[in-house]
Amino acid sequence: MECQEVELRREELYERVWLTPIHRLAKEFGLSDVGLAKLCRRHQVPVPGRGYWRRLQTGQKPVRPPLPEIKDTGSRVQIIRILLREHEGSDESSVLATSLNAPGQEILNVLISEDRPITHPFAVRSKRLLSKSRKDERGILIPEYGFISPLRVSANALPRALRVLDALLFALEQSNISILWPDGKGEALGVVILDQKMQFSISETIRQKPPGPESKTSKEDWWRPRKLQYEATGQLRLSVDGLCAVHSRHSWQDGKRQRIENCLGRFIASLAVLARILKKESDERARQHREWQERCKREQEERMRRADYQRKVEFLKKMATTWQEWNLIRTYIDQVIHQYLKLCPSEEQLMDAWAFVALANHYLRTTDPINRLPQYLKEFEQTSASQSYYGSSYAQGYQR
Repeated sequence: MECQEVELRREELYERVWLTPIHRLAKEFGLSDVGLAKLCRRHQVPVPGRGYWRRLQTGQKPVRPPLPEIKDTGSRVQIIRILLREHEGSDESSVLATSLNAPGQEILNVLISEDRPITHPFAVRSKRLLSKSRKDERGILIPEYGFISPLRVSANALPRALRVLDALLFALEQSNISILWPDGKGEALGVVILDQKMQFSISETIRQKPPGPESKTSKEDWWRPRKLQYEATGQLRLSVDGLCAVHSRHSWQDGKRQRIENCLGRFIASLAVLARILKKESDERARQHREWQERCKREQEERMRRADYQRKVEFLKKMATTWQEWNLIRTYIDQVIHQYLKLCPSEEQLMDAWAFVALANHYLRTTDPINRLPQYLKEFEQTSASQSYYGSSYAQGYQR
């Protein structure tokens, strides 16, 4: 972080404060809104009050108080020194201060009047979905079964929520943000930024009422659960759904001094921050999935190599066993002939013995492992090819 000190006269700071909103001017100096306001109070520089810039936008001419004179004319009061701070990179606040398409464009200031007509097609669609809807146990309007509405409010808060939704949709289109709400059941309203689809909603805070004496069950109905009572607070919340794990602001709610009507510009600007976070997480998940697929492929190839080696070993053992059995039979026939001739058999017995020997020799010729080696190798190659085919098919199915 690099720091640079600049000097301003009171008159210069006074002119800049009344020509540029204080939140924008504070960013130029690397200060916060509160810090710049304290600096102006310290040097007796008046600042615009609440609603000043909005009155300017509506064509009014609010009165600007003059710069008061101070008795101390020394440089300590007349000259203001500000330490500029230049941050490397861009944090969330700097991203919120820029538009999605044009760097340097300020946050939109969306105005919502009490008699604003509902004209945006998606706002009209939301109104139609909730016009003849039922209520849940908390009093929230529920559209027809299967349809999804971006408004989750009571009947009393519905007109205000529709005005906010209508103004927000037009402001999103003004910021060149794509809005999607396909027809049909099960489809929710959302926006698309950086190929990331996000769904948002406007909901109402529902408070549980303390149980009263009339809610007590009788002695006969002691086993029945006590029925809970709810009341609508009228406080609305504008939030991006499904981002509880994202460490960035994604919801705005009515408070003592804040209303969501005044937060639409910051909400729209925050969508860019959330889209970048979601895209980064999506890219990270894609990278992990690719690594998992490569790891599965390596493991499958290793299993196939081990299986192929084990199959070759089993084939070798089978060939050795066949050779051993063939030699055992040949040795047995030689011994039988040698011992049988010592007994001086008759001619008829010799004929029977020679028939047995001829059968044994035929068997030995047809089962000679040396002569049948080319056939065994051919069977070995066919078995190897079939094993490779089924192994690769298994690996592809495992990866899917």
